[in-house]
Amino acid sequence: WKNAFALRVGFDFKKSETLSVGGGYFFDKTPTRESTYSPLIPDSDHHMFTTGLRWRKGAFEVSPAVAYLYTPRQRVTSERTDAFGQGQTTSGTYELHGYKADLGVTYSF
Repeated sequence: WKNAFALRVGFDFKKSETLSVGGGYFFDKTPTRESTYSPLIPDSDHHMFTTGLRWRKGAFEVSPAVAYLYTPRQRVTSERTDAFGQGQTTSGTYELHGYKADLGVTYSF
């Protein structure tokens, strides 16, 4: 493992008294090295993009949001011996695309 960093930025724009628009981006640098890569702990640099709305009317609020997670393609060549003395090959090409949708509904009383 090695030292790593994370970067996060976002915004929230109040369009009117009832509607806000927001979004953001984050980047997480992986702390793992290729020599210790394992599909059991798949880790590489992460990029996430998010956007959402917040609509509020009185005590009622609805907040839909979407997010997209991406890890760049990486080619790994690794052969190791596990704790039981068995050979383990994790060589391959790894890439991740993840999508998420949320819907929040709030009523304040």
